[in-house]
Amino acid sequence: MRWRRGLGRWFFRWRWLTLVSFTALMIVVALETLWVDPDLEHYFSQQDYPEEHQMVSRSRHYLQQALGKMAVAEGAYVDWPVVEFDLVRAYVLFDIGFYHQQYRCTEGAVRQLDQLIDAVQKRRAPMAHQATQRVLPIIECMTTVEEGQFVRRATSAAKLAQQMRHRQNMMLLGSLAIYILGIVFWAMHEWQHRESRWALRERRDWMQKAMRDPLTGAGNRHALQRDVHHQVYTHSAVILMDIDYFKQYNDQLGHPSGDQLLCQLAESLPLWSSVPTRVYRLGGDEFALLVDVKDVEALGKLCQELQEAMRLAAIPHPGHPGHRYVTLSIGASMVAREAFAEGYSAADNALYVVKREGRNGWQLADVSASPDRLAKDEYISEFSDIEH
Repeated sequence: MRWRRGLGRWFFRWRWLTLVSFTALMIVVALETLWVDPDLEHYFSQQDYPEEHQMVSRSRHYLQQALGKMAVAEGAYVDWPVVEFDLVRAYVLFDIGFYHQQYRCTEGAVRQLDQLIDAVQKRRAPMAHQATQRVLPIIECMTTVEEGQFVRRATSAAKLAQQMRHRQNMMLLGSLAIYILGIVFWAMHEWQHRESRWALRERRDWMQKAMRDPLTGAGNRHALQRDVHHQVYTHSAVILMDIDYFKQYNDQLGHPSGDQLLCQLAESLPLWSSVPTRVYRLGGDEFALLVDVKDVEALGKLCQELQEAMRLAAIPHPGHPGHRYVTLSIGASMVAREAFAEGYSAADNALYVVKREGRNGWQLADVSASPDRLAKDEYISEFSDIEH
């Protein structure tokens, strides 16, 4: 029993390990979604430096637009409020702390742009060629910032691609390892399951063998006890029979022939019976039949049929003192599950009467009458527990 409990523990252990491995695989897939997708979203949303390269590009656009409006012929009308508005927008988009931290030219360019805005506000703007000379360093700084932002963006994209490749490789290797581990756990679980099924089948086979007579294949005493306890038939009767002068049969023909006769009889008895019948070999040449009959009349008819079938079989018996063929002595009795010991004892007494009167006959037990001899103690003790 200890090895069975150990086998059961291993069975459940491997089953749970298989479940855990595939659960871990699903967790890895979920982590891949939670790990990689935010990085992509973070990159494309540019949370660290939101659209800096676009802002500096827009700032340069407004600066060039203001410069174009100032570069008109002398005496021509200049819409200074619009020029001032463009310069202010260029200033606001360019005056960002990130640019000041990353690019040294930003501070000087912002200062020059502020001076240009102040001059426009006071209507003391320089001439076109002077304005171009003052704006050119600012535009050069903006170009430097814009190029730097493109480089930073490309570097960030390359870094992100490298990180994603690394994480994808890790995810792939982890998933593959977990998958292989799951397959191993599943294989071990199947092996344990097959071992347990084999052990169960072997146990069932041993139980079947324990209920069978090894020579004839008929049931044994334990099988008779089990069938009576389970009440396999609604109306039951027990028939006990011996082969007459079986010792002389063995002495004349040898024990192999005697074994062959026992096997032939165990195989033929169910075929000779006209009612549902189960055959048991109790030992030696003693057989018991558990039959489904309703009353004593049907039981007597069945005993007569068995005697007639044995006569028609005409199995030679050179050691029989009164006949040339094998004959049977039969005793029978109706039985009840709660009083099987009494019924069995009555059938045994009836068999004894047949033997005492010369064998080759059958006798029904009269349970109400006093038996000629006591039933065998081993039979009574063997079936006494069935009554309860």
